[in-house]
Amino acid sequence: MEGQLFVGRFWKVLICCMLISVSCKENKNANDQPENAEIEKTWHQFLEVVESGNKEKFLDFAASEIRCYECLENTPTEQRQLESLSEKDSLWYDKLYDDLIYIPADSFVKKDLNRFFTPSFLKILRLNETIYHHLNEDEMEIYEILVTTIEPTDEHEGMQHSFQFQKINGKWKFSEVSSIP
Repeated sequence: MEGQLFVGRFWKVLICCMLISVSCKENKNANDQPENAEIEKTWHQFLEVVESGNKEKFLDFAASEIRCYECLENTPTEQRQLESLSEKDSLWYDKLYDDLIYIPADSFVKKDLNRFFTPSFLKILRLNETIYHHLNEDEMEIYEILVTTIEPTDEHEGMQHSFQFQKINGKWKFSEVSSIP
């Protein structure tokens, strides 16, 4: 009797494992879907333009404003300005995330593009796994592109960078960069 019970449980566990395995494989291959082809091509073209240093072409890829928190604290002066804002203004958080975080594209090109997209960072973006995540927010078509830029270790939780592209007038436009965490 125990033997039959064991065999029955064994088959149930085996079938569950197989179903989970198939499910995971389907999710893993979600990046390979045809609907990702357009954004994948856009991402590779975007990286080529950034690597080339062609600022006019970059502006063609960019939305009019780029949401970028990291762009607000590139220098010690900018860091002090943020600290001062948080100390002196009770609405600092709202000002930061409703206004200041949106950087005009031409300002991003002048101040932030080369600081952010260094040759070593671009190499990481090209070599590491890229995840394309489709979003529909407020009737806007958006793709979030996730790249693990620092692998987790026992001493560090790791880091991902997120790049958002928004479909504007039929074209994918770079609209946000952020890091997690």
